[in-house]
Amino acid sequence: MLVHFVLFKLIAEDEEAKKEARDAIEAALKKVPKLKEPEFGQPALPQNSKGYDFGFFARFADRAALKEHADSDEHKKAQDVILPRVKSGETLDYDLEY
Repeated sequence: MLVHFVLFKLIAEDEEAKKEARDAIEAALKKVPKLKEPEFGQPALPQNSKGYDFGFFARFADRAALKEHADSDEHKKAQDVILPRVKSGETLDYDLEY
């Protein structure tokens, strides 16, 4: 089993714009069929978030399943929604295998 975490720093400054960005990203990712039951959320302790505004995690059977997801056209479409809304080069993408 593999858990795939992604944390984002949003470009938006005010809370309304951040909410719109989070909603758009979440909606785009929910359309990716290989992304089963993603969980979305904001930092529980914003003062300790190091500037990360929003994140999600999803489970995959193994690294091959994650690669299949990452290479899919649906994932690329989601990236078209995500990338204009997040700070370039500041997304944290991390995988834990167990």
